[in-house]
Amino acid sequence: MPFPELSLRPRALGVFAASIALAGALAACTAAGGPGSGAESPPSGGLTALKETPVSSADEDPEDPTTWVISAGAIGGVRIGDDFATTLETLPGTWRSVDECTASWHGDASFDVTFAAAASGIAEIEVSGEIGAPSQAPRTPEGLGLGSTRDEVRAVYPAAEETAAPTAGAIELHPDGMAAPGATLSFTIGDNGRVVGIVLASDAEASEACAP
Repeated sequence: MPFPELSLRPRALGVFAASIALAGALAACTAAGGPGSGAESPPSGGLTALKETPVSSADEDPEDPTTWVISAGAIGGVRIGDDFATTLETLPGTWRSVDECTASWHGDASFDVTFAAAASGIAEIEVSGEIGAPSQAPRTPEGLGLGSTRDEVRAVYPAAEETAAPTAGAIELHPDGMAAPGATLSFTIGDNGRVVGIVLASDAEASEACAP
């Protein structure tokens, strides 16, 4: 995923200055993986950036959550505010009801999708797991998903608010204005520097007593 122009500008200026001082310095920089070598700078923490590919809801397979898109207050076929029971009935049999307010799906790619309801309807949808490629699980239209790096999330949402996560060593990034009105999105970054959880939530908290 390309990074903002601003993040590349200081390096470009440094190479330009070096070329004026000594032409050989530019050649050494290129050989070491600097600009002009074709190498891509890794994000902070030494993690290798992944090639995120934009996705569209038009390519979703309702039967396969690995193809789902996180957009406009929904993750694939599960939408914030919709009726819990009705949504569960429309999903394939690979989904299971955990209790009267929670349902989940577990895929072969070692990630889970869970949604929970409040009295007003579905209040939270979560995608969680540690996988190597975002393309194996639901993603945002920009291609961000489980396995994306912290820097990749920040490259798309540079103004995202960062807070401590309940899990030790993890942080949460909260993009401003990402989700539909009444819903917010957050990315949980594990201690490995990659996204291990994505939560879409409504202003209403999920409740054990989800019936009206």
